Amino acid sequence: MGQTHPFRNLTRVLAVALVAATCLGVVSLARTPSLGEGADATPPPAPQVVLTASYNCVVTRYVVYGSEDFTTSLTSAISISGTGIVTAPGPMGRSFPGAGIGPGFGGRPGPYVPPPGFQGGLGLGASTGFPGGTIEDCHRFADDLASVARVLGCVASPPREIPASAFPTVLMSLVCEGQAADEVHAIGELSRAVVLEQLGSNP
Repeated sequence: MGQTHPFRNLTRVLAVALVAATCLGVVSLARTPSLGEGADATPPPAPQVVLTASYNCVVTRYVVYGSEDFTTSLTSAISISGTGIVTAPGPMGRSFPGAGIGPGFGGRPGPYVPPPGFQGGLGLGASTGFPGGTIEDCHRFADDLASVARVLGCVASPPREIPASAFPTVLMSLVCEGQAADEVHAIGELSRAVVLEQLGSNP
């Protein structure tokens, strides 16, 4: 009978230790992200960029040096500016698909870092020029540029002619909006359309 009490005490100590280990395991599991956690989380949207562009085509009429004859020159140019929003990094501890790092059941969540985008001003432009040319060439260039803009998802205003005896001009405005990568492509295509302009055959 004298040896019974130590055995009972040992049993009680083991039981208490088992309960404590079980509680710690439950807490650990509660803090460990489960496999696939964050699969339904949606990353922040891609940065949106807005481009505005001004197109102008000017025909200059002047007197040829040493004679009384008049001639013309044509200048065509587009000026593009833009602005965009950079998405702020997600809060620390918020996980997205593939963001788990370290050992464990699904790893521990890591911060989501969004892709870079435009912020602030963006200014670009392209121009070309020709000896000769008429205001009809300017209208044709503006119509061709408007067609390119519509394919890119941009909005183009109707070309407007400003008549003048020495400097007749055609003006047009463009607006584009979309994800940064798409608008970088739009800048290239609009600029390319201007530098590739060619005069038609004039009588």
